[in-house]
Amino acid sequence: MAYDLIARVAALAAINAVRGSTIDLFTNLPQRTFDASVTTINSGGHSVAGTGAATYVTDSLATAALAAAHPNLCKRSLEGRYWRLLPTTGEISVDQAGALGDPTGTGLVNDQAAIQAAVNYACALSIRTVVFPQRNYALWVPTRTTTFWAWGTDGVGIYIPAALPAGDITLKGRGPLSRLAFYNKDGGAFQTSTQTIAADGNPWRGHGLYVDSPMTDPGRDYRNSITLENIWLDGGTTANGNTNWTNPVTDVLNGWDVSHKGICYRPDLYLGDLTLKNTRVTGFRGELVYSSNQRDSRLIFEGRVELGETNGQAINPAGGGVICNGYVAAWNCNLAIEGWMGMGNLRGEFHNILRGAAFAGGVIDTTGTGDGFTPQRQTDPRFAGRMSQFELDILVTSPQQQFAIGSFVRGRIVAVDTMVYISAHETLGSFKHGVIDTALDITTICDKANLPTALMLIGGSTAGLKQIRNCRFRLHLQRSRDAINAGYQITDAVTYSGSIGENVVIEQSSGPSKRGSGCSAALPDYYPCFRNNAFGTWSDYATTGQNVVTTPAIIPRGDRMVLTGGAANSVNTVTLPTTGIGDGHELTLYNGTGPSGNWYFAIDRSGGGARLPARRLVGGDDAITLKFDGSKSLWREVVAPKPISLFTSATLPALAANALSAVQTVTVYGAEVGMDVRMQATSPNTALEIVNPQVTAANTVSYRIREVAGAAYAGGSYAMNITVEHKRTWLS
Repeated sequence: MAYDLIARVAALAAINAVRGSTIDLFTNLPQRTFDASVTTINSGGHSVAGTGAATYVTDSLATAALAAAHPNLCKRSLEGRYWRLLPTTGEISVDQAGALGDPTGTGLVNDQAAIQAAVNYACALSIRTVVFPQRNYALWVPTRTTTFWAWGTDGVGIYIPAALPAGDITLKGRGPLSRLAFYNKDGGAFQTSTQTIAADGNPWRGHGLYVDSPMTDPGRDYRNSITLENIWLDGGTTANGNTNWTNPVTDVLNGWDVSHKGICYRPDLYLGDLTLKNTRVTGFRGELVYSSNQRDSRLIFEGRVELGETNGQAINPAGGGVICNGYVAAWNCNLAIEGWMGMGNLRGEFHNILRGAAFAGGVIDTTGTGDGFTPQRQTDPRFAGRMSQFELDILVTSPQQQFAIGSFVRGRIVAVDTMVYISAHETLGSFKHGVIDTALDITTICDKANLPTALMLIGGSTAGLKQIRNCRFRLHLQRSRDAINAGYQITDAVTYSGSIGENVVIEQSSGPSKRGSGCSAALPDYYPCFRNNAFGTWSDYATTGQNVVTTPAIIPRGDRMVLTGGAANSVNTVTLPTTGIGDGHELTLYNGTGPSGNWYFAIDRSGGGARLPARRLVGGDDAITLKFDGSKSLWREVVAPKPISLFTSATLPALAANALSAVQTVTVYGAEVGMDVRMQATSPNTALEIVNPQVTAANTVSYRIREVAGAAYAGGSYAMNITVEHKRTWLS
């Protein structure tokens, strides 16, 4: 038995030795002849020994047509048979298609044709993975013949065709990263050079990776899905802050170059997912990632994904969903994110973003029958009618810029020197139909400069539009140590303007700012509802103030306002709004005339929008805090103002024993008839009693003095505290 087994193994080894053969280089295969029993060939390299070693097979797929279409990977030997590259565990490498790599990183060796040949071969034969075994590769973008604005497939670094038999493909680098550096068609650096398109005379750089799109929907399971793993796409440029892009001739070289995207999906057609895993995309003057806008296509981040240096956007998901299973770090971009994020999430950090961001949850309308700018719910049958809520957990540093967020977004933002911007103005493109169903926890940190506002709400320009609706925000304001040392601060916690709708709430917020909120051109539809907040001490009321002599009807500008305008020694009654106010809105009204101004504003006990225990007068440097009761549509008192008080002295007449003086008067500015009066001697005089103090006329308190010690009183100076206030009334 043992002898038979040994003999069989030896026989099989002999057969395999006959069927297989070796060759030094694949490029020498046309000069070689092989015995008919040989069915596989092992090469020592593609065109250079040691680079691109592979196995080739002759079978039914190895044909003249395959060799004509893929000469780098299929050739005819001298005896007439064709040999094609055989994948190993479902993978081929670009070196097996003739790529030599760029070990010095100088771009002198152009591997673009070899890399494209490997991709084309993989796409044609349903090979799922193309490997980049070396650290560096240089790709000189080929000549562009299609005109600038057409969606041509030429003049790009790597092209993925519209229909893949396998439905997906992975470009996989050597860990941690294989760098694919892109250059002009003559090897020039893109920072300073472009090619010129002969067809229209426009300049052209060319996208790093361009993914074509099927014109008709092949079905979700058959759309192209692309994965980049351990790949660095390097476009060779740095961001310079120039965001002009409409005129190729004047803008391409130094502006936002729409011909130079890192990853570009052809838009408005039918593509699948894009997955970036431990991938870096940097140095392109257009969008770094411009993915599919199909509602059920996804942009997926895994591991650490780095995006940097662009005059365009770091991410433009264009309407498909974004799913972040890893962490995204982006820097030096014009916009961090633009477009519709669909259902999903994003976690990461965005530094030195020139113009902030402009994105929303939900999906773009790709049906051609609706308005693509309308906030959308899901139409996929699996999620039909469901909200497309998108979740954030990000840090952003966008100095003095606006990080604009639209509908269907929730989560956490740490915004350093950055304004979170909720803009729903009807002329502002992507958010022109409003912002709804967004809830954010925002930590705003003032660090390197003064910050105008932490949260900006801009509604519609016409009353009744109510563009921002059903949104909640929680703010945590901070100043870094550097900001405190330099005197930098946040001016307004919140600013708002325009037509705002129901249920826009700023709650449980805290931290220091010069003002609580600022309001410009607010339209009286609804006011943001401020409740349960604890903002720090303010030093400026410029945009939260109101002259109540000229405008006695209060316009709620946040949760704390200063009222001014009255003449000394006078009282002005104000009224409060009862429409457009959210339930629980807390409002503190502060008299800004100072402690010695002798001007009071007043709120009636009932009517004028309030229901109070008594008519309230608020003197200089004092305040009243109110809360709106939505069930009754009126304001109730939370913290009462201090009573009107006066510390004074009077000269009293001489009195006989047990005698009662004539009526005495003292001026108490703000006192009104019907107020309760309390008078107390500051130095007790047991010989005298204050009798029947009362307000007998505006600003006048009357009283008498009785001698109670049973001995004559010679008269003299008498010091007293006087307080006056309206009596509390039982309220149902």
